[in-house]
Amino acid sequence: MDPQNWSAIFAGVSALGAVATAGIAGWSLLGARKDSRDRTRPVVVASLKKGPEMSLGVVYLVIENNGQSLARHLEVRFDPPLPDYTHTDDGQQGVVAPVLRKRYGTAITLLAPGHQLKNIYSYMSAGSDGNVEPVPAQFTVSVHYVDDHGRGYADSFPLDVDLIGLETQSDPSDGNNPERRKNKRDRRDTGETCQVVG
Repeated sequence: MDPQNWSAIFAGVSALGAVATAGIAGWSLLGARKDSRDRTRPVVVASLKKGPEMSLGVVYLVIENNGQSLARHLEVRFDPPLPDYTHTDDGQQGVVAPVLRKRYGTAITLLAPGHQLKNIYSYMSAGSDGNVEPVPAQFTVSVHYVDDHGRGYADSFPLDVDLIGLETQSDPSDGNNPERRKNKRDRRDTGETCQVVG
């Protein structure tokens, strides 16, 4: 084989290598772009959080943006749907379903990164052994929203108030004093709670 043929073969192999390199570079750029988009997207999460220790039985529903960019046109839905009432059985103004229906009845324009929407979801009153308001203990919150580029996202979060009630905490002031722990247990068992003002 003469040198001209070898040159042509090497030129062809070099061209093929250049095309393969360009393809790999393009694939890498697409992957980097997707990775960047995933890291900077909004991430809206629904969760239940226990209220302060002195407010026995209070559980908050929290909708928050844990992502790095704005969540726009945020729609929040409940399954089963929130019950339709305005007052509790004892005649008090309802502060759970009526407020949640009002807050999430229309889309939220935007939720900034790190911001949260927090509402009481469950609370007890003195002498009650369950939630004062007739909302389901097990439910699913679905969120639908878009980012600044119009890309849509949707997630569902199955939630259970009873699981939050099983949370335990340590109180440093109790130490190993059995009498203090007993008094604390007795207060909890008799339903001493703080009132929710609506």
